[in-house]
Amino acid sequence: MNRRDLIARFQSTGFSPAHRLGQNFLVDRNLAVKLVEMSGVASGDTVVEVGPGFGMLSRVLVERGAVVHAIEKDERLKSHLEGLSQELGESFRWMMGDAVDHPYADLGGSGDCLIVANLPYAITGPWLFKVMSLGFPKVIGLMLQREAAERLMAPVGDKRYGPLGIQLQAAYGLSGMHRVPSSCFHPPPDIESVLFVVKRRENPRRFGKTCYAGMQEVFTQRRKQLAGLLTRKGLDVTRWMELLEKHGLDSRVRPEEVPLAAWIEADELALFGVD
Repeated sequence: MNRRDLIARFQSTGFSPAHRLGQNFLVDRNLAVKLVEMSGVASGDTVVEVGPGFGMLSRVLVERGAVVHAIEKDERLKSHLEGLSQELGESFRWMMGDAVDHPYADLGGSGDCLIVANLPYAITGPWLFKVMSLGFPKVIGLMLQREAAERLMAPVGDKRYGPLGIQLQAAYGLSGMHRVPSSCFHPPPDIESVLFVVKRRENPRRFGKTCYAGMQEVFTQRRKQLAGLLTRKGLDVTRWMELLEKHGLDSRVRPEEVPLAAWIEADELALFGVD
């Protein structure tokens, strides 16, 4: 299916992409192939797909030998997905639902699955947080807003550095990022997009709920000195200062200047409190 085929289908069925659902349908097969290759999908892999739409990416995944577990929110696509399921057979399994509520579609957890998707950009943050709160897929390969991708991989000291990116970097390493022309989608998005692939670390780290909530709170005032923020929270600042000094930092440090390793150690020491 190419752009002409997709638009013809829209015209014949009266289907119109829903802005509220962030629908920008992939119409470039080569790009789907590129994402699948970057994600390292192999025959026999279990792959979760969010928003299969009209099946451009789904077909490429199945052709590669993957078993796809897809979740779609738009009820208008139900009849199309029924037809796609008949076309692709047992290798394509799907359900209707919200990916934020069901980040692994009909799978209970991540296990050794991969996630490969043209993700609706508006759900990136809450969906990714839910994914990592339940498990760590081997690979997460997404078509993503460039700004979001850069924020997720922002280094310490960068104004975009924050809790979600810290959690992602504690569990995954960047495998590849590739610019995507807006012409590869219909309708073309008015923002820059990238293929974004991360691969699970050998020992992925999940922050405790209390630590992650504490990080979120102090990052709301990211430019203020961490010591003052911790004092107002009633925490043991002395232990925090010992940790920061160990990492070459002093009492004037701000949340955005604390490196990943220090946040991990703060979690290990339960410096924000125990779960």
